[in-house]
Amino acid sequence: MSSGTNYVYVFARDGERGLTSPVKVGISKDVVKRLSNIQTSSPFLVKIAYAFAVPDARIARDIERAFHETQKYKRAHGEWFDYEPVQAIHILCVCLRTALAANLGDDHALIDAALELSGVLAAEQRFNLAIPGRTAH
Repeated sequence: MSSGTNYVYVFARDGERGLTSPVKVGISKDVVKRLSNIQTSSPFLVKIAYAFAVPDARIARDIERAFHETQKYKRAHGEWFDYEPVQAIHILCVCLRTALAANLGDDHALIDAALELSGVLAAEQRFNLAIPGRTAH
């Protein structure tokens, strides 16, 4: 996952029963390298729960900032949050839908293409997420 694309990622603790809380939400151009850096200082095994591709760095930073600011009441420590991975992914799907709609206007075909390319539609389907205002596909 390395390119000119920015990724908004969710890292999660890898426990005995799979990925679990806490989660870290951040941005990186190279998610695998970022995971390696995080793993070095983590007292537990960390894995990638999901990564959204966002071609615009400003939008990626805005999404990360929005998550950190609106979810601060669930902050466990530093940039780690007391959420199960699917909960964080769900929140980010809503954030991405909102950001893309705000930046792409009323062009529904373009918004749908951006949702597909970013991985939002795949996440919603994979994790069976109910998203307010989601169009049927």
